[in-house]
This record gives sequence, C-alpha cells and structure tokens, in this order.
Amino acid sequence: MEKWKQILTESEIPCFGVCSYAAIPKLIPCRAQNRLPAGSQSVIMCGFPYYTGEYPGRNVSRYAISDDYHNIAGQILKEICSQLKDCYPQHVFVYFTDASPIPEVQAARLAGLGIVGINGQLITKEFGSYLFLGEIVTTMALPVTKAESGGCLGCMQCVNSCPGNALSREGFIKEQCFSYITQKKGKLTVGEELGIKKGGLVWGCDICTDCCPMNRNIANTPIQRFYQNLVPTVKKEQLEQLVQQKAYGYKGPAILLRNINLLEDEEKQ
Repeated sequence: MEKWKQILTESEIPCFGVCSYAAIPKLIPCRAQNRLPAGSQSVIMCGFPYYTGEYPGRNVSRYAISDDYHNIAGQILKEICSQLKDCYPQHVFVYFTDASPIPEVQAARLAGLGIVGINGQLITKEFGSYLFLGEIVTTMALPVTKAESGGCLGCMQCVNSCPGNALSREGFIKEQCFSYITQKKGKLTVGEELGIKKGGLVWGCDICTDCCPMNRNIANTPIQRFYQNLVPTVKKEQLEQLVQQKAYGYKGPAILLRNINLLEDEEKQ
C-alpha cells in the first residue's frame, strides 16, 4: 500500500476517496479560495460520520449533538496533512472543513464516496447521509477513485416530507427550509415562528434526512471524538457554555434562546 493511502487508512476517517482537481466543475467563490495551493492536482475527499444513536427529547439537529465538527474534522485533517508533508516534503497539502472553495458534495461523488440525493446530500452505503465532508487539496497527483454509478432511489420521500416545501426536483428554496429558519437572525414572520414550532427543534431540521430509506440501519460513527460531550437537549441555562463548544455557537445564544422560548410557548398551549 502506498504511504499516503496507509496514512489515511490508519487515521480516524472511515471513508475517503480521490478526485482530480481538474475534474471539479466550478469552485465556490470565498475567501478560502486564496488557500488553494498553486498547481493543485488532487482532492482527497474525506467523510466524517456523526450518527451516535437516538436520544429521546432531542431538540437540536443530530449533527449538532456532538462538539463542533469543524474542530473535530479540522484537527484530524491537520494531523493527516502533517504526516503527509513529512512523507512527501516536495508537495503541498491544504485541508478544508465546510468553509471551502471545493463544492464538497459533487467532489465527494466524483471521489467515489457515494451518490447524491434529491435533497442535495451525499449518501454513503455504510453511514447514509449522516456525515460531514472535509478535504485535502494537494499538488501531488494521486490515482483517482472510481465514482459510484446511479443515484438515489428517487422515492421523493424527502420532497414529500419537507414541512416547508423547500425541496423539489427542480431545486432547493433555502428561505423555506426549517433548518435555515432556526438559524435566521432578527425578527421572524408569524409563518416562520410556526415553522419552528412545527419542526420541534431549536436548531436545524433532520426531516428530509430521517425519512430517507437509504438512511435505514446505518452504522454509528467510529470516530470516538464525536462521542465526547454529547448534548442532545439544549436548555437555557446551558447556552452560554454550549455556544463555546457546538456547531451552532457561531450564531451566539440569542437565536437559540428565541427558539427555545417559541417551543416553550407551543407546549403551554
């Protein structure tokens, strides 16, 4: 086994693949684009499964139960890049998590990690679509992984189950997505407040993911860092501490407090 592949295989990442940098159809304009190495040849796409089980009374999206995945995935990718640089000092290795110029779902499909659902999520065989994506862009030319053929089942359950009618075969209306509404700053419309109450979560929405038949009987994450400090039910008295640790922290406590109050009002009625 080649050394680069051995490093990745022995890491905490359970699934990875390679696509050619030249195969990326279009980069996403963002500040992070300045970090792309000159002469990039390959993109190593990495999947970070986050499913840790079921939690009665959960009021945040599944991905937000663990500590901030940006920190967890970022630390793992940083460690891998360090090892790769030690082995291949003539090449450059730059990692990205979420804030990336790489269209991650499309690149992950090209790298053979899985197929893409109607809801735009990558779906893998072992972990379904309960995973984060991160990548390493390198000047090293690596063998490309074969992409999976086909697509999702096309059952339309994600479209039909979306409470905000945000999904269709034609695309995605962000402003109607309950996950987007829970994260929205400022004054909400009456309809948006009703949406949060209907969704039942103070952060995010898992409906289009949970209803997908390709997410049945999936494996729990093997990444042990995702099991530390699990908080499936967020309460007011925890907010100041949790915004320092969780993925929703970048929005501050005010938005979550607003959403908690909305759900409490709903329970009183």
